[in-house]
Formats: sequence, C-alpha cells, structure tokens
Amino acid sequence: MFTYRKHIRFQLQNICIVVLLLVTASCSITKKIPDQSQLLTKTTIDCDQKSIDTDDMKNYLRQKPNRKTFFIKYHLRMYYLFEHATSSFGTKMRENAGEPPVLFDEQLHARSLQQLTLYMHERGYYNANISSEIKPKGFLKKKVAVSYTVKAHEAYTISSISYSIQDSAIRHIIEKKTSKSLIKPSMPFDISILREEQKRLTAIIKNSGYYTFNESNIYFTADTTKGPKHVEISMTIKENSDSPDGSYKKSKIRNIYIYPDFNAVESIKQTIQYDTIPYTSNTYFLYTNPSFLKPEVIQRANYIHPDSLYSASATLKTQRQLVQNKLFKLVTISYKQVENSNNDFQYIDCYMYITPHTRQSFTAEVEGTNTGGDWGAEINTSYMHKNIARGSENIYIKAKASGEYNKALKTTNESTQLFNSFEYGGEIGFETPIFLSPIKPAKFDYTYRPRTNIAIAYNYNKTVDYIKPTLQVNYGYTWFGNNFITHNFKPIDISYIKIDKPSERLKLYIEKNNYIKYSFEDYMIYATNYTYIYYNRKPNSLQNYQYIKLFAETSGNALHALYSSLDTSNQKNSYQTFNVNFAQFAKIETDLRYYQVFSKQSMAVYRIFAGMAVPYLNSEGLPSVKKYYAGGANSMRAWANRSLGPGSYQDTTGGFAYYMGDIKLEANIEARFHMFWYIDGALFLDIGNIWSFNDNSLVGAEFFASKFAKEFAVGTGYGLRFDFSFLVLRLDLGLKLKEPYIIQGTNSSVIWGNRPITSDDFNLNIAIGYPF
Repeated sequence: MFTYRKHIRFQLQNICIVVLLLVTASCSITKKIPDQSQLLTKTTIDCDQKSIDTDDMKNYLRQKPNRKTFFIKYHLRMYYLFEHATSSFGTKMRENAGEPPVLFDEQLHARSLQQLTLYMHERGYYNANISSEIKPKGFLKKKVAVSYTVKAHEAYTISSISYSIQDSAIRHIIEKKTSKSLIKPSMPFDISILREEQKRLTAIIKNSGYYTFNESNIYFTADTTKGPKHVEISMTIKENSDSPDGSYKKSKIRNIYIYPDFNAVESIKQTIQYDTIPYTSNTYFLYTNPSFLKPEVIQRANYIHPDSLYSASATLKTQRQLVQNKLFKLVTISYKQVENSNNDFQYIDCYMYITPHTRQSFTAEVEGTNTGGDWGAEINTSYMHKNIARGSENIYIKAKASGEYNKALKTTNESTQLFNSFEYGGEIGFETPIFLSPIKPAKFDYTYRPRTNIAIAYNYNKTVDYIKPTLQVNYGYTWFGNNFITHNFKPIDISYIKIDKPSERLKLYIEKNNYIKYSFEDYMIYATNYTYIYYNRKPNSLQNYQYIKLFAETSGNALHALYSSLDTSNQKNSYQTFNVNFAQFAKIETDLRYYQVFSKQSMAVYRIFAGMAVPYLNSEGLPSVKKYYAGGANSMRAWANRSLGPGSYQDTTGGFAYYMGDIKLEANIEARFHMFWYIDGALFLDIGNIWSFNDNSLVGAEFFASKFAKEFAVGTGYGLRFDFSFLVLRLDLGLKLKEPYIIQGTNSSVIWGNRPITSDDFNLNIAIGYPF
C-alpha cells in the first residue's frame, strides 16, 4: 500500500543521487584544467547607481564564463567529451556542440576594468571608481569567480544646450523641433543620448528635403569649465564644403524610373532590353514584359512623386508598402543626383528596382501529428496565383484531409482502429491591394493603403460521436500602421455550424451536463471582429522585443435589435435565421509576449494570455468554435489537448475528456538555447486554466475572483526543437506539478509529495513551429 511518507523518502533519495552525480561531474571538469590555470565560472557587476544597466555593462567585459544549460556547463562538457576525437562525428560535436574552457586571463581582466571605466565615462560618471575581487573556488582552487564593484559617485550634468547653425533654413527646421529634444538640462551627460539626438535631428533634416545630409554633418562639443560637474553642450552643423556660402541645397525629385520585373542577374549581364512606358509626367515604367503588371499597382503604394522634395520617410514608407505585397520578392529604391540643377534645388532621379516572386505555386504536404498524445496524419495541398489579373490579386485554393485518434472520443469495447476522427476541408481566398469598400475615406486610403481579403471555407468533421460540417465566409481588410503595427478588420465573418448524427452516449452526456449542450447545437454566427498586432522584432538584432495582440469580436447584435424591433409577440425563444438560432456574444482577448535576447542562440520568452467570451440575449451559451480550451502543444503542455478544466471541476461521469470554457488565463515562461547542429533545447513552465462565465451544472467550473488563483494548474517540461530553417519540428515533454483541484485525501493541489507521479502526469507534444 502506498504511503506519502515513503513517497517523500523515495523522492529525497532521487535528489541525493542527482546531486552526487552533479558533484562528481563537476570534479571531472576541474581535473581537466591545466596547472597554473583557473576556470572562470562567474562574473558579477554591482553598481550603486540604480539607473545604470549592469546587464548592459556585462557586454563590455572581455571574458565571460562558459554558457550554462540547466545550471550545467553543457557545452564545456561536450567539448571535453570529444576533446581528443579524430573521427568526423567527434570533430563536429566538438566544434558545433562544444565550447573551449574560458580560463581566467589577467590581461583580459585588466582590459575589462578599462572598458567598464569607459562605459561609466560615456554615461557622465567621470569620477567613477571600478574595483574587482578575484575569488578562487573549489577544493583545489581551480575555479575563479570575478566580482566587479562600481562606485559611480556624482555624475556630470548638462547645464545648457546651444545651437550653432549657419544655414538659416536648417536652423529654422531645428528650432521648431527643439521642444522634443532628447537632451534636457540637469540630465546626466550621457554620450549615448547625444548619439540618439544626432540620429533624430538627421532624420528631421532628411525628411525636409536634404538628400545629401548625413549624421557626420552634426557634432557636439562639451564645455566643462563653467562649473563643478556641469557641462554646457553646443550642437553644431558643419558648413557645406561644396557650397560657396556653406549652405545645403534641398533635393527635388526630377524623374522616377520604375522596374516592375527587375532581374539583377540578367541586368549585370546587360542583355536585357526594356520597354519604357511613360505613366504620368516624369514617371516611367521600364518592363521586360509589359503585360506583367498594371502600373497602378505600384503607383498605389508609391509615396514618392515628381517635383516633390526628397523625404527619407516617404522612401521608407514606399519600400515597406511594396515589400508587403506578396507578389514582390525584393524592393530597392535608390537616387542619383542630376548634374544640371538650378540654384535653388539639387535635382535627383529616383530608381525603383522590384524583383517579383514566382507568380504561381503548388504545394503538397504529408505530415504526421501528435497533439497531446493524440496521433494522426494530415494531407495538405494548395495552389496560389499572386497576379491573377495583372493587378497583384492573390487567389489561393487549399484542400486538406486528416485522420486522428482522439483519446477523448474513445469508446468502451471499441475494435482496433487507426483513427476515430476524420476531417476534410477546402478554402478559396482572394486578396487585392485595392480598398473595396462602399465607404472609402480618401485620407485613410492614401495613408494606409488597406488590402481587401475575401475567403470561403468548408470543413467536414466526422467522429464516432457526431458529424460537424462548418461553412465560413468572411470579408475584411488588412493595413499597416507603421513598421511594427498590423490591423485586421473583418466587418463580415459568417459561420454556419451544424451538429449531425449525435451518438447515444453523446446525447446522454449532454443531458447530464447542461453547460455542454450549447456547444453541440446548430448555430449561425454573424460576427464582426478586429485584431491589433504590435511586433517590434528587428531582423539580425540582439535587442529584446515584444509582441502584443488585442482581439475584439461581437456577434448577433444588429440582428437581435432588428428582430426585437419587429417582434410584437414578446416571445422568450431565441430568434433564428434559416431556421437556425444565431449566436449573440462579445469576446475580448489579449496576448502579451516579451522576448529577452541573451545571444544569437539563447533567449527567454514570457507570455500572458487572457480571454473572455460572454453570451447574452439570443444565446444561453457559446458555440464550441468560440470557446476556450486548455492543454496541448501550444497551451498547458503537461495536459493533453482539451483535457484541463474548467476550473476545479472533476469529471466523475466517465464521459468525454473534452472540456471547454468561456474564460481563459494562461502564463508561460520558456528558456530557449542552442545545443548542437540543428537542435535547440527549451525549458518551460506553464500556468493557467479555463473557467465558465455563468453558473452551470459543472461543480467548480465557474469563475470566482476570490478563488480562481487557487485553481491554476501548473506544469513544466523540457523540449527539443529541430530547426531546419524552412521549418521547426518541436517535441515538448510536459510534467504536471499542480492540479487545479484538491488532491483526494490531502488538503493540497500540489502533486509533489501528495501522490505518486505516474505516466498520466507526463504528456508528449509533437508540433510544427514554436508555441509562441
């Protein structure tokens, strides 16, 4: 008979064994350190000035310890494991997965002290004192930890800022923007802030027509003689050496030359003959194939116009609009100065080189799936034409067929079968760069150039318990706010959901669970939704970045208002269209992610998701497609798909492990790191659950502010990612740590020490791509 005391003793024994193995492994590394050398194991920086970013300071250190994985120097161990290998495999493991030991170096240590001093000087702390302590570690003193202590002392501060600008036109531009200057009196004399101000002023000047102006034309001088630790800043713009009076000329666009089907390789060979087609005054299209694309497609995305002043922002906006077109692969915009210019302006010609993608594509994919332990297979085919009518119209046709063995649908005494759930579907979509709307605000259309999207999809889902055909039609728009913001608005999103041929056990289960029945009814959904996405990742950058997604949706409001105004019977039944109830609800979601980048090969990701959907008036419950689920490859990975929640509810009916909710809260933390070759690793922690909005027949399922925190489930795990560049294959093994309910026979929901860990507490997820 199992006892908790024995279980705890068993776990403690395991911990002792693991600790002993780690200590032994640590000793084996120490033995490999050469005599008179020490392994650098740790560096820390402590600064008494809280405004100083010590993590940023670590980038200036000339020596950093070997990387750690799970608190273990995995890469160093791999290096020593294959240190003397001569085979091809051993050499690759040493070079790709291994990392040579970082041995403490006195000279590099001295350079680190110099770099930290320089760092403090650049931030205005010229009297800063940097000291270090070198601490030998271990029984044999073969390891060393270095701690740096920074005494910032008082910073030099900016007392005033003046401007020395001989060019009166540029001086006038700058004076209008001084209120938004990054340099303020009394702030520390920080060189990095001066650099940012230099970039800001350069952008303002270039957007005002000065094509040849660059950052090197702006410099700052600092006077520290006016007072103790006070600095007077003077910003100077160099005189133009090419001008007799030292002034700068504004640049105007003379001609625009656009190459819509540019081929760089053939252009180098100089074998291409272009057909030049005048479009408007001073705008010319140069085609190798004039029937390829209508000029209006490019002109709609073009914010550069003849006889207008040069603008860096207009150039960037034009390039961004063109790159977002799926027909175009590469867009390059350049300028060339015209020799014969007048005394007032320097004329320049604009050249747009646009390399198109392949216009048509066909793909077919066969893949195996494993979602929370439910195995399956899927076939996907798609055809796409990105320029169906020479207007960059994108039309696609998709078809899929899949089979899955869903454990939630397992029946008693069932015969051996490969799949118990089948799905077939198809979709036709159309996208055009034209803003197709009965109401078309001219300013909005010009500023954002929204694209119109239309799609029709049909899906047929057949299981042992029901058949669910679904038809969806939507019409919407996509536009971009700036480099990081995307908007999606669907004024029309209609779905028809039908539940056909329910099994007897499903009927019985629905009778016992009133909350479930609304998810297995026929519905018409007349929805309108909006999505806002902010994603500020910069390619090839090691800066941290964020992802923010906000979603709002309503359904059935206008129809219900119309029916109510026409109905005089005061009936209590739900209104219908096409003899089917239409759903009425409101739904909001937020998905917040923060990506903390440590290096090119490691990062930590933090995610918070919150969503709620509320049925009202014409609906007593939500359609299943609008409910929330927990568990599976992209959610609570220690639980199988749709097997967690709602709330602290425990199913004692022996029915389906197929749970849905109206509210979902989830938080995830994932550490990602490179291991070797194409293989990356991940350690994750998932916290979350789902709840029902209203009271229902499921005890413990309803959301209460006073107790929902106690109903969070907690899981952890380890994952492997096989990054093949064109796709990422992901394996995540999740382990339950805490149930959302009190474990029977205890007063706790924590699994550790309260019940034995079984195979049901582990869950393997196989998926394509990252979870978030």
